[in-house]
Amino acid sequence: MVPLFGWVTLFVLLHGRLGLDCHAYWAAWRRGGLYTAAPTELDAYLYSPAFAQVIRPFALLPWPAFGALWMGGETLLLGWLVWPLRWVWRVPLLALCLPETWLGNVHALFALVLVYGLRRPGWWALPLLTKVTPAIGFVWFAARREWRKLAEALAWTAGIVAVSIAIDPAAWVAWIRFLVDNAGGGPRSNAAWTLIHYSAAVVLLLYAIKSDRPRLLVPVMILAAPVATYLAPLAVLAALPRMRVPDQVSAAQAGIADIRPGLAPPLSPKLTG
Repeated sequence: MVPLFGWVTLFVLLHGRLGLDCHAYWAAWRRGGLYTAAPTELDAYLYSPAFAQVIRPFALLPWPAFGALWMGGETLLLGWLVWPLRWVWRVPLLALCLPETWLGNVHALFALVLVYGLRRPGWWALPLLTKVTPAIGFVWFAARREWRKLAEALAWTAGIVAVSIAIDPAAWVAWIRFLVDNAGGGPRSNAAWTLIHYSAAVVLLLYAIKSDRPRLLVPVMILAAPVATYLAPLAVLAALPRMRVPDQVSAAQAGIADIRPGLAPPLSPKLTG
């Protein structure tokens, strides 16, 4: 426990500024264009225009209000995600999430995607339209030949993109050009490490698909983060306490159906004899 809080303290000391990442979301509309800053610059905006457009009403708030709303909302979300655990597990898991709440990134939202995304595929539009590479749900559905769910995920994404392009088509051209020009990785990445953590993500994803273990998507999403050299992506671990796979949900529903009138199972011979 002590080493864990020591690492968190070190992270805070190294990164310093509270709300470093969500400040970039707030500042995205306060410059000449969404993608005028290079990834290495402070307050560089990296996500799709759709994400910026969705949060724009909140970005009209003064920075202290926006920062408090964003980081406070993430804290409440993470608290809800880990609440089913006992305190002996809840506290360490929340400690792992502290870098995420300190920076104000979107990994807490990714945890929510994992909780609901296997049953409601439209949620996977969020990682695809922000960090892109953590959108592993699309691969999961395709590899398992869950075509209806894949189609639903793609339809939601396409719908959001269509509306966003109608609002500002030039921003989408700028984002695609921005991604191509900076395909080598983020400001805290290097080519060797990028190859390592993406390769590990692919191998683990293939194993998760073959072994039918959806909860392995949690570490896969962490490894698939574009910048996996800091602690904030560990907040995705908060999804584990509330993750339910579709088969479990179907089984529970079947159990309820068995006890409805007319569908009750026969009594045991010990009870009827």
